Amino acid sequence: MKDYKTERVVILKCSLDMGKSIILYRNELVRRSPIEIPDEWPSYSFRGILPCYLEQIENGNGALKTWIAADLLGKRMIGDLMLDEIKGQPNHGYFEMHFIDKEAESAFLRECMLLFLHYIVVQYPKKLKAIFTISHAKETYRNSFLRDCGFHQYEDDGLFLTWKLDITDKEINRE
Repeated sequence: MKDYKTERVVILKCSLDMGKSIILYRNELVRRSPIEIPDEWPSYSFRGILPCYLEQIENGNGALKTWIAADLLGKRMIGDLMLDEIKGQPNHGYFEMHFIDKEAESAFLRECMLLFLHYIVVQYPKKLKAIFTISHAKETYRNSFLRDCGFHQYEDDGLFLTWKLDITDKEINRE
C-alpha cells in the first residue's frame, strides 16, 4: 500500500521492521522516533495480533493486513487499523480501527475511515465484496459515521453492533 494521507493524517502499512520494533524494541523506537509514540499506542488488539502478523509475513502467507495512523501536524501516532479475511466467507473481511483516546478518535475517525475505505475499494475490487466491523452500541458518533459511510447494521446483540459495507462496482468507479 502506498501511503495514504491528507494534510492532517497519514496511514502507513505496518512493515516487518516496524512490527518487530513495536514488539521487541519499543523503548528504542520511542527514543529514536521523530514523532511522539504515546504509551496507549498501538491498541491492545493490535499488540495482540502483531506476533501472528509478523509470523505470517515471514512465512509469506496469510490474509491479515495491518496499518498505523499518525497525526502529521501533531507529529504523533494516533491509531492502528487491521483487516483480515473471514474464514468460511469468501470475499468478506473483518476490519478494526482503534485510536489512542476519544479525542484522537473524534479528531481523526472521519479522515482515517475515508482514506482506508478508498484504499480498500482501490486495492481489493475483485477480492473483497464486503467488510464487517464492530462497535459498541453506545458509541453514537462512530455508529452515526459508519452509517454515513454506507455501512448498514448487520447485527445487534444489545452491547455491540456489527456493521457491514457491501463493496460494489459502483463504489469502485467513484474516484
